[in-house]
Amino acid sequence: MEKVLIAGGSGFIGRRLTALLQQSGYAVGWMSRSGGKRKDVQIFQWDVLRQRMDPAAIQWADHIMVLAGAGIADKRWTEKRKQEIIHSRVQSTQLLIYQLQQQAHHVQTVTAASAVGYYGNRGDVWLQEDAAPGDGFLTTSTQAWEEASVGFNLAGIEPAIIRIGLVLGKESGLLKEMDKQLRWGIRPIVGSGKQYYPWIHIDDVAGIFMHAMQQRLKGIYNAVAPQPMTQNELLKAMVRARGTFALPAPAPAFVLQLMLGEMAAAVLGGQRVSADKVIGSGYSFRFEDADTALQAIYNQ
Repeated sequence: MEKVLIAGGSGFIGRRLTALLQQSGYAVGWMSRSGGKRKDVQIFQWDVLRQRMDPAAIQWADHIMVLAGAGIADKRWTEKRKQEIIHSRVQSTQLLIYQLQQQAHHVQTVTAASAVGYYGNRGDVWLQEDAAPGDGFLTTSTQAWEEASVGFNLAGIEPAIIRIGLVLGKESGLLKEMDKQLRWGIRPIVGSGKQYYPWIHIDDVAGIFMHAMQQRLKGIYNAVAPQPMTQNELLKAMVRARGTFALPAPAPAFVLQLMLGEMAAAVLGGQRVSADKVIGSGYSFRFEDADTALQAIYNQ
């Protein structure tokens, strides 16, 4: 039985990925700050701030998946919070690289997360993986994350770096926030509503990570659904999936900027991101269109 070590396994994506791997016959381990025990998961302790971790984790693993990092939308983007977001990603990655360099191991693949925020706000331009980075904090943080992940080459393992879109699932923060408004019969149009939201169902995010590991993919891949939608279109799809009615309610950009500060860029900006490369690698999407994806979520 092959063993997969996940840094960030207890998060939204990590939990779904754990379940999918276990269903496919893999043993799963998590890196954890608090340690502890789980019946179904091997737990290894680490302290990213002090750059310490149980060396047995690296010795145990056949594959590593890196999802660790402070939540982008959990708190307002103060300067302190922005540094925390970057450092949590970079330092956790550097710690894994250091451990791989320091001891004998049998790790075959590394699959590391990034985000489509790399591209910045790009309007309706189709974005492939070789597109130039955009501007703003999301671009800065993802560039630092990816540059850190490239360091796995120093340990003799060229990683697959997965740029994840806006993840839809029962526990998705994005879905929960939008759903709050829809329950009151309000469909908020954020800014122009015409900005593209590069969405993806949680099952396909987990599926792409497992596909990258199994196919020994290297380099950068977008994890987004093949059919991107604008913010307004995605809200309409949510209304259809809920089987309810909601009136459009504009949320002007300046109001969001006052409420969210710099974080408003995350909802006002958009990226029309291509899934062609990952499809070309042999991955078949379970959910290609938002209507099917959202109906599956609401009927779950």
